[in-house]
Amino acid sequence: DFEEQLLFNLSISDLLKLGVGQNHLRSVGLIIAFLFGIYQFAGDTMGEKKTENLIGEYLGFNWHEVLGTLLMIIPFVLFIAFFITLIQTAIRYFNLRLYRTENGFKTIAGLFNRQEKSATLEKIQWVRWSTNPLMKLFKQYKLQMAAASSTTAAQQQSLVVPGSYDAHIEVVQETHFPEWRQLERTTHGISPV
Repeated sequence: DFEEQLLFNLSISDLLKLGVGQNHLRSVGLIIAFLFGIYQFAGDTMGEKKTENLIGEYLGFNWHEVLGTLLMIIPFVLFIAFFITLIQTAIRYFNLRLYRTENGFKTIAGLFNRQEKSATLEKIQWVRWSTNPLMKLFKQYKLQMAAASSTTAAQQQSLVVPGSYDAHIEVVQETHFPEWRQLERTTHGISPV
């Protein structure tokens, strides 16, 4: 009888590193879209000229001198975006665990809604890991295992394990591709040009 093996458990410090390493520009985009939506709504309701005058009076600047104001607002927006991304990451990936099951892999994560996903070994068609400059500082990767299909069933079989380290990736490789160390490989670096 096969006993599930815990391969990876995302600690609180790993979760914080993961939150710091996320794409904060997406959160900045959401904030800008929200503010632009409020501005559009106010413009449609009160008229654009009245809205501009109201914003100018409220913020204490001439609406057409936006550059100076943006320089003051940008650090605040970046801080809010960072905070939003950190909270979203904590809620989504809290207590993330990756298990090796009898048939494949299973993840369990979530603070308010516990989500469990599994992928069977014979259905996993590709394993990929990626990083970004911030995640690279923490030596973390985003590990993905999925069937090479865009169907809903294949997406249900897809596993994403952010905050993975080299050791976790090696375990997945050993499990899914037992002979990967014997294969001949060629490294293709990025051209300096």
